[in-house]
Amino acid sequence: LAGCNSNVMTGGAEATPTPEETATPAPTATPVACQFYGIDATSALWVIDPVAITAEVVGDTGVSGITDIAITSDNVIVGITETEAYELDASTGEATLLASEPWLADQNALDATADGKLLVGGETALISYDPSTGSKSSEGTMGGGRVFSGDIATVSASSALATAKVPNGGGVNDHLYRFNLSSN
Repeated sequence: LAGCNSNVMTGGAEATPTPEETATPAPTATPVACQFYGIDATSALWVIDPVAITAEVVGDTGVSGITDIAITSDNVIVGITETEAYELDASTGEATLLASEPWLADQNALDATADGKLLVGGETALISYDPSTGSKSSEGTMGGGRVFSGDIATVSASSALATAKVPNGGGVNDHLYRFNLSSN
C-alpha cells in the first residue's frame, strides 16, 4: 500500500498560518491526489480513496508476484517482485521494467524517501537505492531471527518502520522494527 507523499494536504485540511510571511510551496499531487494505491494477490493495481472508503481496480500490471509498491517524490509508482522492479502506470496499471535484477536478495518491502531514494527490504537487510545513480547503501539489518514480511514506511528523513516475521512460518504475528536511517 502506498499513499500520499508528505507534501499533499488532504481534503478539508487548511495550512497553519505562520508568524512571518514565507513563500508556501505548491503541494505535489500523487498520481491521484491524496488517494492510496495497493496491489492485490493477482498483481492488479487498485486506487483507494480513504475519505469515501472506496477502492477501484486501475488495471492489471501484467506482472505476477508484485510484493510492494511505493510512490516516489516525483510521483512515480514503483513496484517490486523478489527479483525485479517496475514502474506502474497510475491510469492503466501497466508495468514497465525498471530493473531486471533485484536490488536486494528476496526483496519484498519498498518505500520512497523525500530525497528521491527507495528503501528496499529483503531477508534481514534494508538498503537505500538511488535510482539516479544506481548506488546502494546499507541502512541496517533486523535482529531476533526475523526477516522482512513485506512492509516498510518512511516516518521521517531519519527513521523508517518495517514489519518482520519469523521465517518459514515459525511465527504467526508480525513484529514492528524501527530503523534509524541517519546513523548509516
